[in-house]
Amino acid sequence: MFNQQCILRLYPSHSANGSVYLLKDTAFTRQVALTYCGGYTADGEYLFTAVDNSHSVPFEESYEEWVPADIEFIPVK
Repeated sequence: MFNQQCILRLYPSHSANGSVYLLKDTAFTRQVALTYCGGYTADGEYLFTAVDNSHSVPFEESYEEWVPADIEFIPVK
């Protein structure tokens, strides 16, 4: 319905394969999340996204929160 391509599965871990970010919801952070992270969830104030360690993400604005996590993108199609 909303062009969802995967389900994001997260497991907090200190030896993680990625990171989860909580950012201010701006046009820039939405574009970065789509380009580098594979997507996001946003409510108009904050944006939640995850990225694996194979990508470096150019977040211009400082993130609100960050957590290391094992990330798995499960295809839905």
